[in-house]
Amino acid sequence: MDQPENIDRQALMLFRSHPLIAPLTQDERWTVSTWVDDPDTDDGKKRKIPLDIRAVLEHSVARGAKKPYSETCLTLDKLLSSFTTLPNVAFFLKAHIDGIIVLDIEPRCPPETTLALLRIPGAIHQELSMSGCGYHIVFPLPPNFQAYPEAAKKRVICPGDTFEILVEHWVTFTARPIPSDRFADVNPAPNAPTTLEELWTQMAEADSRRQTASSVGLTAEIAWPRDDPMSPYAEAVVGDAVRNATPRMKTPQDFRGDLSRWEFSVLATLYGALQTVITRYQAFGVACPPSSQVRLLHLAAISVLPHRLKHNELRNGQPYLFERARAIVDARLASKSQTTT
Repeated sequence: MDQPENIDRQALMLFRSHPLIAPLTQDERWTVSTWVDDPDTDDGKKRKIPLDIRAVLEHSVARGAKKPYSETCLTLDKLLSSFTTLPNVAFFLKAHIDGIIVLDIEPRCPPETTLALLRIPGAIHQELSMSGCGYHIVFPLPPNFQAYPEAAKKRVICPGDTFEILVEHWVTFTARPIPSDRFADVNPAPNAPTTLEELWTQMAEADSRRQTASSVGLTAEIAWPRDDPMSPYAEAVVGDAVRNATPRMKTPQDFRGDLSRWEFSVLATLYGALQTVITRYQAFGVACPPSSQVRLLHLAAISVLPHRLKHNELRNGQPYLFERARAIVDARLASKSQTTT
């Protein structure tokens, strides 16, 4: 389903008038999302990016929005007054200060589950996604939001691959209503959550179990050897790298749901962020050989990527993500070697 060239401004204004949304419209975190050619592929696929809307207005240049967003985005009112037509409006969500979360339902989500999620009471807004096949549901923060502090600190809570809760992330609003007859022949899944509190509890606990399983699942070879020079600093290095890489990470939607390509993109972004942090430690004489870089990259990857069954597979005798991390490091070091010879 193609997206209309112009957003329904009347529907958008109704959304804007909600007491939880109105204050957010005055923050300079609003822009427009668009599809662009993906430079990481040669198969013609596209990815979705929020635009640096100030560069569009001032220089007619289309490029991605970057932090600080006050330098690349506008208030919603300024955005709407600057363009006669807009296909959508994108907003960088910060649930902790904005008081809302967004449930993002993928097109591949079973219709029974989708219908059950759409029926959860308390939503302040529901709409179709850009593709017209997915859904966004905006909720106030659940009362038990802070009961799961680790989940509350995440960008996205995504224990599976069919729906996720956006906590600190870009959201593209379309203001496109969900057709009333779309689920006419569907019965809601009987075991799906029926309240917002239940939804948050289930997803936060599932995410916690995934993280625990990922940690426990490390093989002895992946565990940090005592003589690894980066061992004392691993947690700090990974934490800094993840924080630095997070604003630049793409989403599965950017790869039209191809999770393997998305994960490889995340690994590449994490690798770049790790190099910046590692350089600081090397300046003080701390060595970081390739084996350490692989372990750091793998640790960073399992801290941000939702677990899926494919991660349980072995590649060359090693867990899938560990071998993917090794592939990234080997490729980057080989490329670096070629450019210095």
